[in-house]
Amino acid sequence: MYAFHLLFSIVLLVRQLNRYKAILFDVGGTIVNGVPSEEELLLENFRQLGLQVSYDQVLSAFCNADRWVLGQATRMHSDGHRFPVEKSGAGIELLIYKELCKICGYVGTTETYANYQRLVLSPRKWVLVDAAIQITLETLLENGYRLGVVSNWRAGLEEVLASVGLDMYFEIIVQSSRFGFEKPNPQILLHACKEMFVTPAQCMYVGDLPADILCAKLAGMGATLIGNDANPLLDEYHIKADHMLQKASDLLSII
Repeated sequence: MYAFHLLFSIVLLVRQLNRYKAILFDVGGTIVNGVPSEEELLLENFRQLGLQVSYDQVLSAFCNADRWVLGQATRMHSDGHRFPVEKSGAGIELLIYKELCKICGYVGTTETYANYQRLVLSPRKWVLVDAAIQITLETLLENGYRLGVVSNWRAGLEEVLASVGLDMYFEIIVQSSRFGFEKPNPQILLHACKEMFVTPAQCMYVGDLPADILCAKLAGMGATLIGNDANPLLDEYHIKADHMLQKASDLLSII
């Protein structure tokens, strides 16, 4: 009986995925990681100030920022869209920075925050989150799926993907700094759909953050969550991904 239910679930997943024509990917945390990470950059910045914060405190500050974003994004605004109306992008980073300053009893200044920004913007090495992602992308293309990237990113996303040898697989690369909207604002995903001449229902978005899943849902797309870190906040806001995988290459297990 268990085997029957497992087989039925797999068949259902296959049918669901086969309705998609395009698969769009988040980048940071889903495809690549920066070395050092943003968490490590924050720790280094506070060390330079002679202050100590723990890695767990940094993670908590990021989680609280994600919670703020979801709280804003799930409110209905007058224009009919749910998304943060302020503190996006660098503002979110400032929110995190101020929380950590408060923990240390330190009054941060514009100058100290600017120093942190310089650390974030300094050249970093980019590494693949999942060593099997290249063969995954190749296989998806061979099976007729169209691939794209939509990411909250400052600038230079094409160069980052090229540095890990993946830029050639995507027909569209949308970065928030160029488009002007950030996830979870659904406009950024809807823009990608228009550029690819597909409907949202024909697309699946793959990401690792709560905002990725909410953005896909608001845009009317399928949503695939990578990893487990986002689950507590998604549960808190009653947001459910259509698929949950441990890594992006696991997509091949459901096609």
